[in-house]
Amino acid sequence: MLSSAKIMAGVNYLFPHKYLMDSDWDKISMGAIPLFAKADIRLAFETQLLRLVAPLNDTHALRFYKEMKTGRLF
Repeated sequence: MLSSAKIMAGVNYLFPHKYLMDSDWDKISMGAIPLFAKADIRLAFETQLLRLVAPLNDTHALRFYKEMKTGRLF
């Protein structure tokens, strides 16, 4: 839950294109909370992180995907 809160706060306060996104970030982030609560294993948690970051379409998110692919996330 802490990781998801950090991502949500980072987007809310630091992401300059939040209001230019194709989808509503507030709905995406609020919808992700129950999914993070249900994540009982690391793979489910990391999958939810990817789903949360995917709508950002940002180069920093691309780095996150590459780290997930190589297993160097944590």
